Amino acid sequence: MWYAASFRRALFQFLLLALIVVVAAMLWRNTAANMAARGLVFSFAFLDNPAGFAVSQHLLPYQESDSYGWLFVIGLLNTLLVSLLAIVAATLVGVVVGVLRVSRNWLLRKLAAVYVEVFRNIPLLLQLFFWYFAVLAVLPAPRASTLRLGCDEAGCLAVLSNRGLSLIAPLWQSALQTALALCAVGVVLAALLARWNRRRQAQSGQVLRLWWAYALLIVALPLAAFALRVEPSQLSRPLLQGFNFRGGVTL
Repeated sequence: MWYAASFRRALFQFLLLALIVVVAAMLWRNTAANMAARGLVFSFAFLDNPAGFAVSQHLLPYQESDSYGWLFVIGLLNTLLVSLLAIVAATLVGVVVGVLRVSRNWLLRKLAAVYVEVFRNIPLLLQLFFWYFAVLAVLPAPRASTLRLGCDEAGCLAVLSNRGLSLIAPLWQSALQTALALCAVGVVLAALLARWNRRRQAQSGQVLRLWWAYALLIVALPLAAFALRVEPSQLSRPLLQGFNFRGGVTL
């Protein structure tokens, strides 16, 4: 039995799992003892405490008096939004650059090749260091920034500082909430439609190309709702409050 490869694999995996459990138990015991010695209690009750700070970008209503638990939800939604936008933007850029790589135009083909080689061969961490230390770090602080456009008592149209580029922006939170809700409904309807199409294909053998319906449900309708609900007449302008700009949108 010892010479069986399956037995040795199972034994080694069991020993590794036992080692992980023992180490985790030791860490938990030491942590609990140290916290008890300092009079600390391990719990998630702090999630009910007020956060006490503002968030510039939030898809759902948020105030400084809201709890850390609600702030976690706000941060999770912001992460999902950034991920979705990054996926769409990366797909578009990848398609455009890929098409330019095989273009008959010599200049466009070489520019696309330079773009691909530069961003592929330079590590992402090094790129982040460059943008932070070589670009953002040399810019002035928000209170000392003179790179402002159209400033008055109500705020500015654009401000460039070491915190980023702050721009005027419409109040689009409610419109985005509606668009995201419709997008979620569209995904469910598209899944049901795809299921119906597969059953119909299995029964009749006919294939229906329903990509236009999927695009309409998931993309077109949410975008139309966003365009109709957005309030371009009500603008949020970046205004210096304390050590940073509040309002608008910061890139």
